[in-house]
Amino acid sequence: MPQELLFELNGARVTPHIATFGGTSYQISNIGSVRVMQRKKYNSLAVIIFVLGLGIVVAAMVKSRMTGLAEESFSMAATGIAVVIGSFLLQLIWPLRAGFGNLHRAISGASA
Repeated sequence: MPQELLFELNGARVTPHIATFGGTSYQISNIGSVRVMQRKKYNSLAVIIFVLGLGIVVAAMVKSRMTGLAEESFSMAATGIAVVIGSFLLQLIWPLRAGFGNLHRAISGASA
């Protein structure tokens, strides 16, 4: 006898007595708690830009120490800092999210 379907989305199916995620089924009576989270992933472009900005800042510091004149490398350091800030803004504007299709079972165990 088919059970009443309460929820179904991207491989997750919940009925009053059984919850199925991917190919694994759980009895509802054995589930102690459920937590749903949406995780942010780092945007790989933002990470690359961040590392580039740090490299520019470090290069400016090295140039400043070699020449002894901080004024010559100030614009280079300011550019590096602007690139780092830009990478943070890129991550805020264009974040990558782990969707429901990337469902991961964090903890699964039999309750005693």
